[in-house]
Amino acid sequence: MAKGKTGSYGARYGKKTRQRMKDTEKERRPKCPECGKQKLERKASGIWECRSCGAKVAGGSYKLETEPGEKVRKTIKKGESITEEPEEIEEEPEEPETEAKKTNKEPETAKLTESEQKEDE
Repeated sequence: MAKGKTGSYGARYGKKTRQRMKDTEKERRPKCPECGKQKLERKASGIWECRSCGAKVAGGSYKLETEPGEKVRKTIKKGESITEEPEEIEEEPEEPETEAKKTNKEPETAKLTESEQKEDE
């Protein structure tokens, strides 16, 4: 009787070859990231579609997630737990420059305060 996915090969082809075949067959039908069912199928090179929920996912040509993609995902996951969200810096709105500020002089039409007006009278 055949045992497991590669049991039909028996003692033929060697242990390493059968192990690779087992790993390949295990990855043949990956789980959908949306619904979690094992219904993803390859539509085109790098495009996978779930037959259950219809979700489309970008991935590798023959595997849903490639080895470099796995490393990037793990690195990002580690970085999220280590780093905190950066604090937002509030910038003060800039005041438009007037001719008086450019020349560093007070405008000639400056209004006098009430106390200065009383003193002038």
